Amino acid sequence: MSKIGSDKDYLWLGAVSCARQSLFSTVFALNYVQDFTLFFEDVVLVSTIPGDSSGDGVSHKNFRLERSILMKKLFAVSLVIVLAMALTACGGSSTYEDGTYTAQGVVGDRGYVEATVTIEGDEITNISFVEYTQFDEAKDYATYGREGTFDGNDLQEAHEALAAAMVEANSWEVDDVTGATSTSEKAKLAVEVALDKALVDADSEFVNGTFMGVSSMDDRGGMVVALVTINNDEITAVNLRETTRVDDALEFKDYETYGSEAAGFTGEDLQEAHETMAARFVEANDTDVELVSGATGTSEKAIEAVVEALNNARR
Repeated sequence: MSKIGSDKDYLWLGAVSCARQSLFSTVFALNYVQDFTLFFEDVVLVSTIPGDSSGDGVSHKNFRLERSILMKKLFAVSLVIVLAMALTACGGSSTYEDGTYTAQGVVGDRGYVEATVTIEGDEITNISFVEYTQFDEAKDYATYGREGTFDGNDLQEAHEALAAAMVEANSWEVDDVTGATSTSEKAKLAVEVALDKALVDADSEFVNGTFMGVSSMDDRGGMVVALVTINNDEITAVNLRETTRVDDALEFKDYETYGSEAAGFTGEDLQEAHETMAARFVEANDTDVELVSGATGTSEKAIEAVVEALNNARR
């Protein structure tokens, strides 16, 4: 999966936008100054044409000198106005839209980290994390892991350390937490995606990356888990897996052992249904696809899961 651009890319986009606005403002200001100068010359100066040297007016020579000095002063003032307008154009532009954004960081097939990121004035002001298993179950700090290896306390400390580092750096590009590399990579990707969702000048409906979605679960613990990869608003890959409940815990159905010939639906049939549906999503670049004959329930769950994954990728 290709990662979205770093903060350097965002700064480059902001610089281009600023330069474009500055150019427009400068051209507008110069046109304004030119029009104003012509108006001032025609209305004010012409209306005060002096008399000759024998009358009460000043000499033409003195008049031209005073006119030259006045025009230089007018040009200097106008130049200040132009520069001020150009600088204002840059100062008023923002890279991100203020608000709170939620995004997934999916790395591999072992779940994801969800980041909630608050942005104010192009500054990251708050970040919180929730980590999920491959079955879309939130990891509870109080019960997660095993003491002596990597438990819930370690997970909580990793989340809090990463959040603090990112707020301080105003970036997702921070060091991994020692002993929590996988969590760190998922958390950084989640914040990167959240920032991408917050871009003011985004030109796509979806964020590039891989996103997870799940269907509703039946009474036997059966649901479809979808991993959907998007690039430039195109669905480029879909991976579908299906769960079942074993001893009150969820497991993925094993194609080699699932079902039976007697039941009329084997693991091979399930695998074929998953692969067929995945191919149809990619080909159609949509979730409005034909169901697989003989696997209606699986097909409907697959559609539901892919729809959720796309919603998670939507800006």
